[in-house]
Amino acid sequence: MDDTKNVTVQDLTEKQIEDIKEAYTSCDVNHDGHLSAPELKRACRKLGIFLSQEEVDQAMTDADKDGNGCIDLNEFTTFIGKHIVVANYRNNELKKAFKRFDKDGDGHITRDEIRLVFQESGVELDDAALEDLVKVADTNNDGIISYEEFVHAISEKDWLIQI
Repeated sequence: MDDTKNVTVQDLTEKQIEDIKEAYTSCDVNHDGHLSAPELKRACRKLGIFLSQEEVDQAMTDADKDGNGCIDLNEFTTFIGKHIVVANYRNNELKKAFKRFDKDGDGHITRDEIRLVFQESGVELDDAALEDLVKVADTNNDGIISYEEFVHAISEKDWLIQI
């Protein structure tokens, strides 16, 4: 998914733009109209984007379109916009995957629904493997997998690799 190359302000909501400007302004500690690497890291953190130092260094290189060694508001907005587009895409893909498993549309995935998806994919899942999958994903042990549990399992574990 590389639809992020041409992200513009028009791709963002007014609220997102407002939040981006607020994070930018509040983290520009020396008020020079530019973000240094430490300021960029703080601004991203305010927006819920947690970058390693390596990612900050890469972001400084990628986002600094005019090559002056720091990030202006337009560069920051474009950089953050790409993250928002990617996050939205990921959320949409997770919702589609969850719906594929949630055969009856009740908002939960059961053992039978998991088994059915595997069968539709041409994979016979034995009881032990099915129980292992459910055990990993069903964190509250209620016997069903909620959307939140599904997202956590997909994001944190090698659960259901490429069904």
